[in-house]
Amino acid sequence: ARLEEALERVEDRALRSRLQARLAVELYYAADRTRSDTHSHDAVASARVSADPSALASALSARHVALWRPDRVHERLAVAQEMIAAAAAAGDRHAELQGRNWRVTDLFELGEMTAWREEAARRTRLAEELRLASFQWYTPLWEATEAMLAGRYEDVERLSAEAEQAGVRAGDRNSGVLAGIVRFCAQLEREAFNEMDVAFVKNKIANSPAGIAYRGGYTWILAGLGETERARAELHATMK
Repeated sequence: ARLEEALERVEDRALRSRLQARLAVELYYAADRTRSDTHSHDAVASARVSADPSALASALSARHVALWRPDRVHERLAVAQEMIAAAAAAGDRHAELQGRNWRVTDLFELGEMTAWREEAARRTRLAEELRLASFQWYTPLWEATEAMLAGRYEDVERLSAEAEQAGVRAGDRNSGVLAGIVRFCAQLEREAFNEMDVAFVKNKIANSPAGIAYRGGYTWILAGLGETERARAELHATMK
């Protein structure tokens, strides 16, 4: 509400862009997804008019968030690349690092594994150079992901724990969630269905805005446990 009130009063294009960008991020999980999309689009437009590369980088980051859906991954990749360029023009290395974080994610989603590894390495070098703890914990997280894909499950446990602990120290609660997802995927690969924290998954389905993602994993668990009919019911619920 405060962001919306501020937008009614602010005319400066760069500041207006930052408000629109922040509002777009806040609305990402709203029932009406079009509002986040619209505000992020407007934030980028306002930043372009302002000719402020720092505001543009911020707006593009928000645009990336608003576009975070499977069918918009190519758009996101283009946005991440432009964000990196805008951040470089502004001399904002922190924003450049965030842009590279986004690009690593997009390349992984696309399965562009060679490009993903190259970008992850660039991101790691920059994070270490800037000594930003809020970004450094992503390094062992992506290493844990690589280990999971290669079937090195002992390394998954070690690296995901390292990522989670580093993220907690940096004050980022996402580290626990993302490290848990990597471990969850490793359990699925090992077909260790009896080891999985089903209560955690069911809680996320019931209470998280991202519950639909957890529902897909829950379907997999049920199928692995031989609960065919329940798995089928969850699958149909996921597809609605």
